[in-house]
Amino acid sequence: MMKKKELDRIELYKKYKIVFIDPTGDTGWCDEKEFENFNPDHCVIEGYVFSKDNKFVRTFASYSVDEHFRITSFGDRNVLPTSCIVEMILINGDKK
Repeated sequence: MMKKKELDRIELYKKYKIVFIDPTGDTGWCDEKEFENFNPDHCVIEGYVFSKDNKFVRTFASYSVDEHFRITSFGDRNVLPTSCIVEMILINGDKK
């Protein structure tokens, strides 16, 4: 169970469900019909938003803390171009 101080530290970050388009590649051969049906995947990340600007959204899903419950490192990190993001849903909140 997390202690109150740890909850206070992680509350600095908002938790989101992020739907994004993931570029897809294939090195195999295909015909025209297969190629026309070749599309990027829609993927989902659930995690905390570390930072967001006009170009990128940086997320993390796990973290470690010191003896004072200050976050010392971040794990399960992603950086997404904002142009690939379809939707950001604030967990326990509204769509952003």
